[in-house]
Amino acid sequence: VNSYTDSISRKMELKLLTIVFVVTFGQEDPVVRITDTASVRGIISYVPDNPRPAYNFLGIPYAAPPIGDNRFRVTQPFQMWTGERDATEYGSSCPQLNSFDYDEDCLFLNIWTPTLDPTANKAVMLYIHGGSMRSGSGMRNGTGFAVLQDVIKVAINYRLGVLGFWTTGDAQAPGNYGFLDQQFAIQWVRQHIAAFGGDPNRITIYGASAGGVSVSAQVLSPMNAGLVTRAISQSGVAIAANRVNPYFIETPKSDLIALSVGCVDTDPGLVVACMRLLDMETILRHEAGVWPEPVIDGTFMPDYPINLYNQGRFNKIPYILGFNRDEGWTFSGWTPPTRENIRTHVS
Repeated sequence: VNSYTDSISRKMELKLLTIVFVVTFGQEDPVVRITDTASVRGIISYVPDNPRPAYNFLGIPYAAPPIGDNRFRVTQPFQMWTGERDATEYGSSCPQLNSFDYDEDCLFLNIWTPTLDPTANKAVMLYIHGGSMRSGSGMRNGTGFAVLQDVIKVAINYRLGVLGFWTTGDAQAPGNYGFLDQQFAIQWVRQHIAAFGGDPNRITIYGASAGGVSVSAQVLSPMNAGLVTRAISQSGVAIAANRVNPYFIETPKSDLIALSVGCVDTDPGLVVACMRLLDMETILRHEAGVWPEPVIDGTFMPDYPINLYNQGRFNKIPYILGFNRDEGWTFSGWTPPTRENIRTHVS
């Protein structure tokens, strides 16, 4: 699983948006009341030759900013605002290499809905982006989903790379923050999507590449019992080799990163404190070449994914798995996918 398939998907989607996405101005902005004291104001979008609007609510925070003491900490609840919040622009992407528009305060989600009727009970599609757990964002326009498919689309950001998966192998910095962010977003959608016309009992999570891995991890996790109704993994699952590892494999990677930035101590708590004082640019500079992966933490992921699957310890929901013709070709150096070449590559 790498960022190649996700980058191709993004390019195709951007080309599509230049054809179908139109933002209209001069109309009254849609407002949704999430709680008795908090609401969001969005914008309206259309596809050509279709009068039906999609109501966009962008950059909604679903968790506390993972900054300061919340860096390398499990996802924390967000203090709901009072009054009306501007939800007309995307929030920042999470920090990642080879990108310029990011910020550590990045735990936002975006919603596109075909209705403002809170009793509409529309099906919900929650998108988890790919990118090797190191790149990508939830800036994936959902106008077509809302207008043409009559469903609500939600797309989320989650912590990536070192900031998403660095660990000390214990409670000081348990890892899996990116997965836990995703799970927190699922909880948020379950709790609040009815206000946007969605059915909290019809939530489908879906994603491709690392997003597919993430979806299968969420299906395997006991933390999602009763929260997700259906799932779709495209070109990636968590039971693939080396996608989720035990601490004894991942902790040395994290130790190497801490050593490279000068955070060295026999006390894990002091190492974490040191890492929290670093600016994110320093952390990103030392990320290249050493990539922490998700871990078996005993809570979100209680065992090897393959063991959970074989033992039937997962959420029993309808689940679609998909792959492409010549899947994995990019990993073989573009070698023609003949039977002989595949045998040589595998050996």
